[in-house]
Amino acid sequence: MAANAADITDPDSLELVENFQTILDADGLAFYPDWPAPGYYDVLVANVQELINGTKDPSDFLDSIAEPYETNRETIGR
Repeated sequence: MAANAADITDPDSLELVENFQTILDADGLAFYPDWPAPGYYDVLVANVQELINGTKDPSDFLDSIAEPYETNRETIGR
């Protein structure tokens, strides 16, 4: 994602790199060491992989990562 946009010919990849650069330029990335639910990192990794593989659509992806958050919402910040 941190590539030189001038070297990219694929339009989808170019959009990804440009969007990443926009977020980076706006100081929009942060270290987030405290996950909102137990095992949430594994939930993210598995669901992002399914999204990339095309076996999960974006709406299902969002539902999948929201569920553990909503389930553990009451304990967040304790």
